[in-house]
Amino acid sequence: EPTVTKGEGIIELEVDKETQEWHIKSVKGTSYGDAKVQITIAKKNCKLLNLCLKDCTLKPNVIVACICRRGKVIIPDGFTAVEEGDSVIVITAGQTITNLNDILDSKE
Repeated sequence: EPTVTKGEGIIELEVDKETQEWHIKSVKGTSYGDAKVQITIAKKNCKLLNLCLKDCTLKPNVIVACICRRGKVIIPDGFTAVEEGDSVIVITAGQTITNLNDILDSKE
């Protein structure tokens, strides 16, 4: 059973002064055992681009928790697709990711 090792988490947003769009700047705070909350940007080489999440095989113990796209926060479901430039919050258990391809099962 997970235990809380830190207090409440904070998602820090910032606005782009030119476009007036909101972007996720950082995720701080809550940690449960070896679970990590990480943020990454979807880039051109991301294998998840334009695919519904339900059609992607993610590694065990990985959750796509939130997507920030053009100033809007999206809580994804199976029919949500990641688009280039999205800020994506991923929760993992005991894994560190450097890009979104790291969350895919090796079969993808």
